[in-house]
Amino acid sequence: YRLLLKEMSSGVLSERLDHTMRFLKYISKRDKLLIRGNNSRSQYGWGLSERIADHYKDCFFDDPDKPFYPVLKECKMFLSNAAHTTYLEALAVNKPTVVFLSKNICRFNSEALPYFNSLQKVGILHYSPESAAKHINAVYDNIDSWWLNEEVQRARESFVLNHALYDSNWARKWIKEFNRVINE
Repeated sequence: YRLLLKEMSSGVLSERLDHTMRFLKYISKRDKLLIRGNNSRSQYGWGLSERIADHYKDCFFDDPDKPFYPVLKECKMFLSNAAHTTYLEALAVNKPTVVFLSKNICRFNSEALPYFNSLQKVGILHYSPESAAKHINAVYDNIDSWWLNEEVQRARESFVLNHALYDSNWARKWIKEFNRVINE
């Protein structure tokens, strides 16, 4: 069984919409951007994708019901404006990733903060949409020179190891760990 409690206030939705609109205002290659919004069932009646489409006619929208990984595989860079699992998955598979979050919405505990600070230092994490757009505009024409930089990869790898560990042999590792705990 799974119980997911996800509270989303109108203030949070409003701030995320504001951040997205500010990002779109400053991003230089909007015509290269594929926006994957939530489907209408999970937008709490806000119609975020529709609001963005009304204001920015040059944006393209992905079908949110399509599987995530094939879309991620095809994109040049993954962008996220929310602390959801998708940015963790993108970092775990080493897809160039930029995340912009609001400090009003996202706070990290003291144990995690050094890892997020490292992501911020290398340009993966931004706390303003303008900063994220400026960074993307600067690296877009040669993403690999930024993304494959040793400092960027070191920050990404450390973050993934501690917060987004991905392993194709996960079932075997879980069994081994369960057996270890049971036999202690």
